[in-house]
Amino acid sequence: MRKPKFLLVILILIGGLFSCRAADVETYTIGVINFSPTLESTFQGFKDGLAEAGYIEGEQVTFIYDGPVGDMAGLAAATQNILAQDVDLILSLTTPATLVVKQAASATDIPVIFAPVYNPVRSEVVDSLTSPGSNITGIRDGGYIPKLLEWHLKVAPDTRVIFVPYNSLDNAAVQSLEDLTAAAAELNVELITVDTQSTAELEVALEKVPAEVDAIMMLPSGFLVQHAAQYLAAGQALNIPAIAPGPFYKAGFFMSYGIDLYQIGKQASRLAVLVFSGTPARDLPVETGEFYLGFNLAYAQVIGFEIPEEFLKQADDIIYPE
Repeated sequence: MRKPKFLLVILILIGGLFSCRAADVETYTIGVINFSPTLESTFQGFKDGLAEAGYIEGEQVTFIYDGPVGDMAGLAAATQNILAQDVDLILSLTTPATLVVKQAASATDIPVIFAPVYNPVRSEVVDSLTSPGSNITGIRDGGYIPKLLEWHLKVAPDTRVIFVPYNSLDNAAVQSLEDLTAAAAELNVELITVDTQSTAELEVALEKVPAEVDAIMMLPSGFLVQHAAQYLAAGQALNIPAIAPGPFYKAGFFMSYGIDLYQIGKQASRLAVLVFSGTPARDLPVETGEFYLGFNLAYAQVIGFEIPEEFLKQADDIIYPE
């Protein structure tokens, strides 16, 4: 009769031991501010990266996220909502979101991880790439726009005029346009630019692309990339290439060059793990995302363009017609 009592005591002790261990496990709450639906893949990469490091959603980590904000006016309210919920870290997605988050969180000790910001130094998000200066760090994706233009001119050397809508309210769009303008001057390419600060303005611009245009370029911008479908429709209607940053060849663009949005999310998760381990965000240098070249042969087929084999061999990925 004593054996069951002995076993019961052992089970109680074991249960108590596991309860103590569970109570000792560090848990974190992360607030997420996302300006663009396109960056949902970045958030997924961030979550997957944390899970691989042992931070499982619903166990070691909880996310406060109401989905993409979608417009500039809503960023401040969404950020204040996050700050009111006692978070341990904020993940900001896009340059506009990061600028709002940095200002709002400056009076707190909450670390911020961004992914991506086109040029965090020029945007005054950080003091320098090696020493961010504030309680913030993250992944930058700048510097590749001139290379995107170079790649396009290799593939389509007869290009002389490129149509480029931008948004003067978005630092990423403005800075990437500055980089593009400098590169275009060196490469003897004319840019026709139009400032589009609303969906209606962008749609009108893409419906009235000048006849002399040889290609349409979408700049990295939380606002602009929400309208990728309109860029594609305009390019195909005119039988000219539509080119873009990042992985937008997967979304149908003729070609793209830049970061993989999912992978930079995973890259940002590694910075978050370091913050959780005790390293201040300000002590973590800003990292640069890896760049990828992709072609979409289905788009090329629609506009009757044959991409030379020598360039296809250099691509990181190719989408073929079904």
